[in-house]
Amino acid sequence: MWQAHPTSPVDRFDEPVQWRRWIRFNVDYTVAPARVVDITQTAIRSADIPNVSSNPQPHCLMMDYDTSFGRYALRYWLTDISQDVPTDSLVRQHLFSAMERAGISPALSKQHLYLTKENEKHAMLKHEREIESRVNMLEKVDLFKSFKETELHQIASQLKYMPFSKGDKITLQGDVDHWLYIVMTGNAGAYISDEEGDSKRVFGFEHGDFFGEMGLMTGEPRATTVIAESDMTCYLLEKSGFASVVHSRPAIIEEMSHVLVLRKSKLEEATKEFNQERENKGAQEHLHLVGKIRQIFGIANYEKKS
Repeated sequence: MWQAHPTSPVDRFDEPVQWRRWIRFNVDYTVAPARVVDITQTAIRSADIPNVSSNPQPHCLMMDYDTSFGRYALRYWLTDISQDVPTDSLVRQHLFSAMERAGISPALSKQHLYLTKENEKHAMLKHEREIESRVNMLEKVDLFKSFKETELHQIASQLKYMPFSKGDKITLQGDVDHWLYIVMTGNAGAYISDEEGDSKRVFGFEHGDFFGEMGLMTGEPRATTVIAESDMTCYLLEKSGFASVVHSRPAIIEEMSHVLVLRKSKLEEATKEFNQERENKGAQEHLHLVGKIRQIFGIANYEKKS
């Protein structure tokens, strides 16, 4: 159940008029309230959602108890009051994606629940079809092209389904995460940033592409921030799920290293270009500033004395 409960716009003492909005949802008691609050609040704060204010920040609150689930609400402030319903919808999408990644489903009241019992044979066939589909996808990923079929099956069985909504930050530059992502649907962009907050898009990822491989293989911090540029679905492969394959055939490391070196080389080249652009921009800003100061004080151009 996902409901929006608006309040009236409030003039915050000469600050922009913003409209406080509530998105209400229910979660089963099997999930700790602190976990629900942390997952949903973090997801909405970190995502780039149009018309959602970063000041005040969104908050998730546990509002009440029900006989079969806890009642929650995500509170955010709308910056364009003409976009209330579309923005509520976007926030719901981000909430749903974040909860699905965490394995949490919105709860329904007991009278709406129904169960379907599948026999073991049907469930097994369904699982086998899913594994074969994953293997077919992995065969087309450069990072795994040297893998044997049995190894691909091992990897396929370890993959975790991860949905993202447009604007979600999938990885953050500087974070240390020991897993990689494989894109199933949608697309994302990789951005590098400097200390001043300037950033540049250096790579794009679409179906069959992967990212986060250095975190998985070497433990290095994330070199880029990857942002979903459309609604996406990915598979996540953790270090623990990859370890058994590597231990059974250590030569895999040598085979995969060639792909990693090429990817790292491209990133280093893109980083150099970004730094050069920043230097050029700084030089131009310096000349512009000097020119304005001379103009203010009526000083003509002069030659530096050695």
